[in-house]
Amino acid sequence: MTETFDNATPGRSIARVRPAERADVPWVLEQLRAFASSYGTRRSLFGDTEHAEALVGILIDTQFVAIAEVDGQPVGLVAGAMVPHPFNPDLQVANELWWWVTPPARGSRAGALLLDAFDEWADDSGADLVNFTLEAESPVRDRSLEKRGYRLMEKQFVREVS
Repeated sequence: MTETFDNATPGRSIARVRPAERADVPWVLEQLRAFASSYGTRRSLFGDTEHAEALVGILIDTQFVAIAEVDGQPVGLVAGAMVPHPFNPDLQVANELWWWVTPPARGSRAGALLLDAFDEWADDSGADLVNFTLEAESPVRDRSLEKRGYRLMEKQFVREVS
């Protein structure tokens, strides 16, 4: 999980994806706050920092969290968890939890490299199914995922309850 690429941006040309470490937790929390603030709900998705910090630590230790870096600086992350399918416990499902690239790094290959790392983890971990979610207004096109073997199965709607 150390693939590099040259995105032809002067001064920011080398990117890699690496496993997250406990030292990354503050940066991950900062990115989750940014995602939560962009989500568009009345109530914040990001609540208790202590809870979020513990969850990210558990995912780093027992599931999957990867960080994309450009010239040694983090620019994106992806996280996933493997769980049995609710209808058939013999099927293992790799669920993407967060896939986020900082706005300045969007349009680079950082997001694609994160997706590569997630898919590699899912395959290597014995997943039978892989669930990946895109925000409704995501700049990522469905075709980008379809080329990787994904197909649209469901749409998710969110309703806020007062």
